[in-house]
Amino acid sequence: MADTIRKHGGRMVSILTSYDMCDENCRHVYIRIKDIPEDKLKALAEELDKNFILLYHVKDSLDVV
Repeated sequence: MADTIRKHGGRMVSILTSYDMCDENCRHVYIRIKDIPEDKLKALAEELDKNFILLYHVKDSLDVV
């Protein structure tokens, strides 16, 4: 996953894993990504969904002034 994110220009700022509410020998991984260009976000989500089980992705729309 990390290689895919970096390939699309993203920078991982935090990673959380959880075994709650998933099958045995499985875990959910939550990765917070910064600095990914808007034009690459859709392609990243599509590639992650193709190679992994992408539960969801959320775009942070907060602008800091």
